[in-house]
Amino acid sequence: MTTKVFVNFPVRDLEKSTHFYEQLGFKKNEMFSNEHASAMLWDDHFSIML
Repeated sequence: MTTKVFVNFPVRDLEKSTHFYEQLGFKKNEMFSNEHASAMLWDDHFSIML
């Protein structure tokens, strides 16, 4: 069985936080992102929502 992990992180500055996680290697999933939240994918099994 494959495990998937979804973590939610509250942030004060979405744009800066999104940029920070992109620099770490996360990819922004535009389908689940908008002006209020960024869905950041590490791989098929781990993602975070800012």
